[in-house]
This record gives sequence, structure tokens and C-alpha cells, in this order.
Amino acid sequence: MEYLSLGRIIKTKGLKGVVKIISCTEFGAQRYKKGNVVYLENPQTHEMVKMTVAYYNQEKGFDYVSFEGFEDINTCLMRHMDYVERIPDNFEKIGDTPDCKFAAMQNVERKFY
Repeated sequence: MEYLSLGRIIKTKGLKGVVKIISCTEFGAQRYKKGNVVYLENPQTHEMVKMTVAYYNQEKGFDYVSFEGFEDINTCLMRHMDYVERIPDNFEKIGDTPDCKFAAMQNVERKFY
């Protein structure tokens, strides 16, 4: 199957699992209509993951979308498949998950959390 790129997720917005997308389509309202199916590429495996749109809004030239099954920010943040193998010098681990041994870190001296 051939896929067309609709854009790139650049960050989350709020706490309800909404993601901010830089779109390369001028038809976001049609592409991301509630109930439509889109495919997201897993950046590590290049597997295409089927997702159903739950919410869409456009604001200041960006598309904001949420997907069924991803109703909070934690689910979205921990599903993007980035992985930290080691933390930088002078940082300490303050959180982990079953899939990521360094999910949160801090450097109190530099006030980075």
C-alpha cells in the first residue's frame, strides 16, 4: 500500500492527548475529520500504525488532532518510541516506565527538570 504524508507531529497540547501537527496538506479539516482513519509511522520500525481521529481543530496555521485510545498526554508522550539509553552527566533519574528506564531526569543545580 502507498501512503501520502499529511504532516509531522511536533508536540502535544494540553492534557487530553491532543497533538500539534505541521501539515503538508491544505485540507486538514477533511483529512482529520472525526472518525477518519490515518496511519502513523513508527520512526524506529517504520511500521504503519492505524489510528482513528477522535478530535480535530485548526489554530494559528497548525492542525490539532487526537486519536481514539490516546485520551491523555501521558499515553501520547510515552508512545512516540523515543528511548533514552543513558542520562547526561550531572543529571539524576527521577522517573521510569516499563518501556523506558529514564523517563524523567533532573539537574537541581541547573534547575532542569
